Amino acid sequence: MNPAALLFDQLTKYRTATGNVSLLERWHISDDENSIINDADRAALLESAKWLTDIKAIIDTLDNMGRKVAPFRRNYSTWVDSTLNIGKSWNSPYTPEEVCPQAALDSLETLADMVDVLTPSLPNPLRDQLISLANELADGLEADTTLSDQLRDHLRRTIEYLRLCLENPEEYPLQNVVNATDDAITAAKAAAGESTDSVWKERWRKLSTVLVYPTISGLIANVPSMVLQITGSAP
Repeated sequence: MNPAALLFDQLTKYRTATGNVSLLERWHISDDENSIINDADRAALLESAKWLTDIKAIIDTLDNMGRKVAPFRRNYSTWVDSTLNIGKSWNSPYTPEEVCPQAALDSLETLADMVDVLTPSLPNPLRDQLISLANELADGLEADTTLSDQLRDHLRRTIEYLRLCLENPEEYPLQNVVNATDDAITAAKAAAGESTDSVWKERWRKLSTVLVYPTISGLIANVPSMVLQITGSAP
């Protein structure tokens, strides 16, 4: 998903309480009756640190694309300090503006909107092709008993991750689909080289040459140069 949008939502939650409120209370955003930061809140904080890293990469990508990023670079340190409470005391009270200035939050929202506009989605015909690819790989995994256990485990993980990306576009943007597709094709090539099955050795070979399909070929060849690196998830 869009890390700028995710961080914007989280900082907005931290700012929600009006007046002077301690950070321990503000950073308690999970659903329970306690009023102090818990493990779920700590996990959310750790996740936001990853979003900050992703946002830095996005700003660099936008800069390379010729986009104006000076406001984002100027506010980035504020986003970091606001998220991680750098220079603040957890037990001291702070106003929403002291938690994160509204101007910096507005800049983050602008970045989130820009990422949404510039990040392409996966066309339905291509999604159908990739679903078919995952299904064929799964058929081979079940039918070809000549593959080593190590390769079978790798194939299984690869198929599962490709399907996860295709079934959850809200969580796995196009770059993840590209990476998962590339891994799936590479795994099929490995299976073609290792298999001794009279039927599946040739079928693995055909699956490993799926790049001849123009849409999939274009996906893998062109997306790295046009898609913002929104997440770095890996199976």
